[in-house]
Amino acid sequence: MTGFITSCGHWHNTEHTYTSESQRWVAKRSTVWQREVFNTGQFACDRSLYTVETLKSVAMHPDFIETCIRFPHHEQPGLNLLVWNSGSEISNLTLPPVRMESTWAGDYTNEYECYWTDIERKPYLIHWAGQKPGNSNRPIDKIFYNFLTAIEIAEWEEQLKNLKLQQSSKNHSLRAVAQRVKQAIKILVQS
Repeated sequence: MTGFITSCGHWHNTEHTYTSESQRWVAKRSTVWQREVFNTGQFACDRSLYTVETLKSVAMHPDFIETCIRFPHHEQPGLNLLVWNSGSEISNLTLPPVRMESTWAGDYTNEYECYWTDIERKPYLIHWAGQKPGNSNRPIDKIFYNFLTAIEIAEWEEQLKNLKLQQSSKNHSLRAVAQRVKQAIKILVQS
């Protein structure tokens, strides 16, 4: 396999892989663009897609600048857009012909071993991004915990506890309430 290779299942949950600008751009080029989105933590490529100068030029293009430069949250939509624009073939190991099982822990809400009976389809890594505080009781999480020392487990649990407290206070802040109201108004106006 050559080109741009990814192993995530974002094709079934495209959230966080595009902006409204990049979605409009890619939707003009394909009706099945969702099969090519990827998580920017799980990919490999056997060639350079851009030189430094062409990367700057493309990222600063009016069709790309909002997603690649100005998007304030994370790099994922920008990197997806840049790869789509490069013309490199995108192969996802979780889609045909390989059909590897999911590499994201979040897809295994209950048991996981029953999905890994075929060694050819067993994932070569598990991605634990998106862990929600207090939601680490899934069977697959035992794999993660098995690699931690007792001290690391204690540190992890303390971080989760602190994160949960921070999120709880943020959810009740005036700013959070105002953002939820703003989002509700935006949805109401669009419908």
